[in-house]
Amino acid sequence: MYDGSTTASEPLREKLVTELNMLITEGKLGIAYEQMSEEEKAEVFYEASRFAHVALSQRTKELISREPEGKALVKLNRRLLEEAYSSEISRSWLFCACDIKKPVALAKRVMEAKDPVCLYVKEHLSEESRRMFANPNSVEPGVLKQAIVSDFNRIASGENIYDEHRFSGVFTSEATVKLAQNGPSGEDLILVNNYLLEEAFIWEVAKNCKIEIYLPWQMVFYLLAGTVAGIVVSLFTKPVAKRKLDNFYALVRTPVKPGEQPAIPCTLPDDAVVPEKRNIFPNTNLEIPVPSLSSVVGFVAGAGCVAAIIYSVYLIANV
Repeated sequence: MYDGSTTASEPLREKLVTELNMLITEGKLGIAYEQMSEEEKAEVFYEASRFAHVALSQRTKELISREPEGKALVKLNRRLLEEAYSSEISRSWLFCACDIKKPVALAKRVMEAKDPVCLYVKEHLSEESRRMFANPNSVEPGVLKQAIVSDFNRIASGENIYDEHRFSGVFTSEATVKLAQNGPSGEDLILVNNYLLEEAFIWEVAKNCKIEIYLPWQMVFYLLAGTVAGIVVSLFTKPVAKRKLDNFYALVRTPVKPGEQPAIPCTLPDDAVVPEKRNIFPNTNLEIPVPSLSSVVGFVAGAGCVAAIIYSVYLIANV
């Protein structure tokens, strides 16, 4: 167990010895770190005197100079822990066994090599891993995970693995691609390769024991789920009476006159002229009206305004 005998100063040692013993016992920085309280995560560990005898990396010094908050502060605190206790804690940008959620599925996918990323990984496997991957069900899960971790960390520590063709079938985040195309080196290169492998094997690998879904895909999923739910409910519930539906659609089609005050809500005035019903699918129960010229012009103008707002925000964010 850890007894506090490192180059770190006494205040830091006293504060972190309990968490570090947990890390060494479990061998998992991610899980132990998640067990820390929100107050411990939010507290700024760094003080110049506290880390005077710790060899901090240039990237960590840059993060300190930015005075980060929130998630960025959590990352900084984690880096400080890792660099203060470099012999006891594995770096967070490296893979560990707890990150591999489906080792058998990952091994089979790599050996089948149906996409360029898997083919690249297969070509860079060690001979021992290649033998294990050939029959992953016969290998103990812990041993298989360790083989995957070893090869992934070696691949991540090598050359820049990003290639536009290689990752054309992978939904990579814009930030990761941008980092990869900027010619990273050293620690940044390892981090970028790590991100690329995570995104390529998103269902088999889950760093920090979770899978994050890109926000636009979340929105698509929610819209699709709502549409499917509406269709299913409509198929298994009693239809609305045709008279009520006809009245509703007539209200929707009929323009409101200036100063019009109906005596009864949701009814048409006696002198109202209901426009002719013109549906795109006239012989079905679908009520999708043929758009008028004014509707098309209004939609295009509205879409143009939205596009202009989005582009303006994009320009402001990249100034």
